[in-house]
Amino acid sequence: MTNPLLHSPDMTNPLLHSPDMTNPLLHSPDMTNPLLHSPDMTNPLLHSPDMTNPLLQSPDMTNPLLHSPDMTNPLLHSSDMTNPLLHSPDMINPLLHSPDMTNLLLHSSDMTNPLLHSSDMTNPLLHSPDMTNPLLHSPDMTNPLLHSPDMTNPLLHSSDMTNPLLHSPDMTNPLLHSPDMTNPLLHSPDMTNPLLHSPDMTNPLLHS
Repeated sequence: MTNPLLHSPDMTNPLLHSPDMTNPLLHSPDMTNPLLHSPDMTNPLLHSPDMTNPLLQSPDMTNPLLHSPDMTNPLLHSSDMTNPLLHSPDMINPLLHSPDMTNLLLHSSDMTNPLLHSSDMTNPLLHSPDMTNPLLHSPDMTNPLLHSPDMTNPLLHSSDMTNPLLHSPDMTNPLLHSPDMTNPLLHSPDMTNPLLHSPDMTNPLLHS
């Protein structure tokens, strides 16, 4: 990919690249043209399975032609998480999900990557302050992708309470504990929030 008549390393040659992704000879808006898109993500000229080809992937997620920082570009993000080329509803597509949470392009082990985590829980694309966004919360705790009814799913529960992404042994991680019990997302001061308390102690997900 070094011949400038065939490739544009900086993606600026308008005869080879379409910055706004609107030229139909270069982009396929509905991602159905097989000469431009590889539906099963297996064509190495269009996809980089190991996400290492810089012309196809942007390791630091800063190239606007590959990433949409505010997650609003529909060609890169699916706001309702239903586009199968962008989301894997059952969380089993390894190009979209990392089951063991070790792929750094998909997970931020220390929860510091702002594109993956919202440290103050205010980014509405990552958190739902009032716990009403069904893509982030399951009000009746029945969505298996968000809750594990029998508490056995290791991605949601840590049976021995040792997974630091789920438990804070010294109760000092503010994303998991609220030392002064005032964070309404973690505590219900008047014990009336049914998602946090079960007044009659009958909710098996909260009481045993």
